[in-house]
Amino acid sequence: LVEVLRLVPRTAEDIRKGMAVASTMQPDELATLTPATFAKSIAEVEAKRAASKTIAQYLEDYAERGKSSRDKTKRKGLSQATQKAVQAVAKSWARFESATTAVNIADLNASTIQDYTNYIANEKPQQGRGRGRAGLRSNNTVAAMVGTLRTALNQITKSLGISLPDDTFAEAQREQYPTEAKPYLTSEEIATLAGYRAEGETGEAVRRAFVFQASTGVRFGDLAKFTPANINEAGALVYQSGKTATTTTVPLNSTALEALGNDWQRRGRLFALPTLPTYNAEIKAVLKGAGISRQVVNYNGT
Repeated sequence: LVEVLRLVPRTAEDIRKGMAVASTMQPDELATLTPATFAKSIAEVEAKRAASKTIAQYLEDYAERGKSSRDKTKRKGLSQATQKAVQAVAKSWARFESATTAVNIADLNASTIQDYTNYIANEKPQQGRGRGRAGLRSNNTVAAMVGTLRTALNQITKSLGISLPDDTFAEAQREQYPTEAKPYLTSEEIATLAGYRAEGETGEAVRRAFVFQASTGVRFGDLAKFTPANINEAGALVYQSGKTATTTTVPLNSTALEALGNDWQRRGRLFALPTLPTYNAEIKAVLKGAGISRQVVNYNGT
């Protein structure tokens, strides 16, 4: 260990790589090395290791042991949502490799990424899961998956000492909507919805939850988990985002407080919510019932 610390920067990853290489050497051989020659030995070992694993396997390993790119200390693991996203990409990449030809991670380029993008955009739905009305992924879903792939590969190749071509992900961009598109609710429409009472227990529960969302900006996945413990003594919402693993504090305005109701302190969950597909369908029905039925442009019908 002393020899390794002499030869490599003192980071956990460098020490791990150094120890792996040092374990294959004799003590006298290790003692004659310089940081430069030891770095070359590590690079050779890492290159061989890179060639022995598929990209899908690297992605699976990253999902399990990767570190958050948002954390400057590099100590926090990936959030649960990010782990699931990476695992989904890993599985899709494994199917892509089975349908085409496996590529070594060091040989990745823009052409390979474009082939993968085309594959997931046209992949038939897996058994038990539909994708949109046409059975395919939307452009934004494809872009999100490629974005997840880009972040993971940047971290993986960096740890391996591999440099991908600068244009590897040049074509991977999230779909852009025209600036004139406004498929969101106005403040007046939200006020109308806040003063409306929906028919049926489910419809009313969804209406209150949606008004609360509109007042706080929380994601559905987080909203479904909120309990009275998420409201602090100052009357603000405090929660850790399941997607970003960051703690957020949101002061509650009068609209949000009204949506909570008077009995939230006695409830197990702040809102009794159905599944997301049912939630979205109920929102449309509630809006229609409240007289909010203007036309909105539906981009990318898939």
